[in-house]
Amino acid sequence: MQRKRKEAAAELDGIVTAITIDQTAATITIETPDSLKKRVRNMTPMEFRLGRECSGRCLSAFLGIRTPSGMTWMNMDTGAGGVTLIAKDQAAVYGLDPNAKEQRLKMDVVPGISLDSPVLVTDMIMDGNLGQPFLSRYVITLDLKTGRCWFAPNQS
Repeated sequence: MQRKRKEAAAELDGIVTAITIDQTAATITIETPDSLKKRVRNMTPMEFRLGRECSGRCLSAFLGIRTPSGMTWMNMDTGAGGVTLIAKDQAAVYGLDPNAKEQRLKMDVVPGISLDSPVLVTDMIMDGNLGQPFLSRYVITLDLKTGRCWFAPNQS
């Protein structure tokens, strides 16, 4: 009997493989393979990777942002408030002063996708943290199975 329970749990583990987050509408849509193809047709693909924290119990999404100094990986934090956090050791990469606390960051992440946010430069163990000022401007689709993501301007 125990073996059957483990098999059923394993089957359920992969049931959600793609989601679309629309912060303005306060919705999360579970995508099917067909709806995913339709959804991303007119969206902008972005660099993306998943990270597991909390002894593997947490799943974090990191957006890759190319800079003149190379790729940085910013945590997409749907629960973060009205500021973008940048690690002190990454501040110069974004043209920010590592010693000034309150600043503003304006840049094109890729054509059609821009970041315009108040920034707090602070000590962090990650490159940075993107919150509401950025994430609420876009509808974001994450394919958790293949590690791909897409952005589209939020029309809400």
